[in-house]
This record gives sequence, structure tokens and C-alpha cells, in this order.
Amino acid sequence: MMPTRPSQQNTSTRTSHQQSPGEQQLPASLEELAAENARLRMFLDESEQSAERGRLLFAEARAEQARLEIELSRSRDDLQLLTTAIPQLVWRSHDEGRWTSGSPQWQAYTGQTDPRSTGRGWLDIVHPDDRDHTMQAWHAARARGELAVEHRLRRESDGTYRWFQTRAVPRRETAGAIQEWFGISTEIHELKALQDRQGILLAELQQQARKALAGIRSLVRHSAEPHSSSADYVAHLDGRLNAFARVVSAVARDPSGGIALGGLITDELLACVGAQDDRVRVAGPHLLLQSKAAEVFGLAVHELATNALKYGALATNRGQVQISWRVEDNEGAPQLVLMWRESRLSQPIAPPAHRGFGLTMLESTLPRELHAQTTVDFASDGLICTMILPFERSVYAASAQV
Repeated sequence: MMPTRPSQQNTSTRTSHQQSPGEQQLPASLEELAAENARLRMFLDESEQSAERGRLLFAEARAEQARLEIELSRSRDDLQLLTTAIPQLVWRSHDEGRWTSGSPQWQAYTGQTDPRSTGRGWLDIVHPDDRDHTMQAWHAARARGELAVEHRLRRESDGTYRWFQTRAVPRRETAGAIQEWFGISTEIHELKALQDRQGILLAELQQQARKALAGIRSLVRHSAEPHSSSADYVAHLDGRLNAFARVVSAVARDPSGGIALGGLITDELLACVGAQDDRVRVAGPHLLLQSKAAEVFGLAVHELATNALKYGALATNRGQVQISWRVEDNEGAPQLVLMWRESRLSQPIAPPAHRGFGLTMLESTLPRELHAQTTVDFASDGLICTMILPFERSVYAASAQV
């Protein structure tokens, strides 16, 4: 083989190192090579710094995530503790009352576990008469943005139904769609009973007011006796109105509680005599009168006491008045026997020449209003009035003892 000439070899080498268009041009000198090397080192340093910053940011994000997870877990624990601690019945639900869970209080109160209360199983605990309007409240809840209903729930311990107020609010997504409902049922049974009681008392007081006005009209009309002067008329009317007011005031304090017969008689005697008087004796068992009976009885006692003070036993220092009552059997039916007896008069009392308000009250009003049998005897030793009343619900309060 023929040796190659040097000039040909160098030419061949240069030709082989020629680069195609688009390839990176290599540095032509050492200075350019050094500059390129410095640029690459700077790039590497910046990359390492960026990577370090990324690692720090990632570590901070992980730490923040861990902190948020701890706070979320703590919030869940606090919510669970609060749900367990409060006495109200707490529950969760989808739309239209499709429950997802009930609190331990719900399970303890109703006896329903989650499998039985979920969906619409909880509706079995609602009183049958309240189920329709409860579901109507659920149908309207989405549009109203809340659930509010009062209904009765069955208590497992004794099977009774008690009033509850149930309220719920929705938890919404960011876009506003309802995800879930959170509800609470609070027992209001005692409050409901008080409200019902208040309504009954108001109705009774209104009825008592009407009766009082009717009684006042009757007193005004019948106090005008033919042979009395204006002064007598005013005095009689004032006394009767005061007697009527005392009974009405006692009734207003507790319209359905009843008025004690002994207290009614004692109060009227004290009002007439002015102080405790040894000439008066009152004795009898504890009995409670209905309001209407107390009003009539109070006026009857007032008429007897006023007559005794003006003409009878209390008009003299020696006189005696004994008021006694007892409950006795009348062929299997109990009846009250009340006796007003005056004695030791200075002179006998003659029967009145005309029949005034007092006798009308005793002989006509008592029989008409209370079905009483009344006798008035103007005996030589003093007046004796006997009243016999049957034990009827219109006369005696429910707590009266026979």
C-alpha cells in the first residue's frame, strides 16, 4: 500500500470534523470554553437552589397538611363530644327526611338504632297524627332553607308521646347545592303543657269576668228594695259588691283550684265583724267549692252575717253564732249539710214584713243555682238557717274529699 501524504491526511481529518448545519458550534478558543463552563456552573447552582426551595415548600406543605389533619380530627372529636353531651336528639339527613344517622341520645330515647332510623324509619317514632304535617315540613324545607316543625315523639321507657320542636339547617356545597341536613329535636312537652294551661286559664278568666259582670248587674238590680232609703241602698250595694269582689279575687288566683268553704265563711265573717270575734264559732271538714258555687255561697253568708250584725246575735254582746257543716249519706248519695245557728239574742227576731234580697238569695237563688234545699227558721232563741246541697261536680272542685 502506498503511504499517504501528510497534506492529504490533514485535509481528510479536517473534512471529517466538519459539522452539519444545526449542530451546536463548539468554542473556538479556551476563553470561550471557560465562559461556557462558568455559565453551566451558574445554571447548576440556580437549579440546586430551586430544588432546595422546592424541598422546603414541600416540607412546609406537608407540615401544614399534618396540622390541618390534626385540627380536622380534633374538630370531629369535639363535634362528636358535643353531640353526645347535649340532651337534645341530634341527627343527619338527606333531602326529604331521608336520614343517614341518629345520635346516641336518639337511640336511648326512642330505642331506635341507626339501621332502623335511617331512611324514613325515624317516622315510626312520630305520633301517627303528626306524620303528615311533619313530611309537609320536609317538602317545604328546601325552598325555605330550613326545617321547623313541632310534633310528638314516642319515648321508649314508657311508650308515651311527648312534644318536641325539631329544626334542621342544610350544609351546602360551594356552588350552593345542599349536601346534607343537620337537625336537632328539643323536648318542649312541659312548655306545651304550660301554654295549654295558660290558654285554659285565660278562657276561664274571661268566663269569670262575664259572670262577674252578670253578678254585679243582679246585685244592683236587687239591692233596690221598695222601703229602703238611698243611704241604705248604697250601703247594701257596697257590702254586697265587696263580698262578691272577695270571692272573685280568690277565684282569679286559681280559677280551677277551688275555693275552701271554711276560708270563704271565715273571710266573710271577718269582713263584717272587723276582727276575730269570740261570739262566732266555725267548724267543718275541708271542702273545695267550684267558682260559681263559691260566688253564690259567699253572697249567702254575707246576707246572714249582715243580718246578724244589724238585727241578730251579733247585735248584742251576749249573742252567739255557730256555723257548722258536715257530709252525710242520703240513700247512697253524699250531701253537704250546713247550719247557721244564732242564739242568746236580747229579744226574738220577728220574720220580715217583706221578702228582701237576703231571703231571696237563701230561698230562691241557692236552690236555683246549686240545687240546695234551704230552710230559714226565725226561732224564739235566734235565727236558724239550714242548707242541704248534693255533691255535684258543678258545686264541688275535683279535689273535694267526700
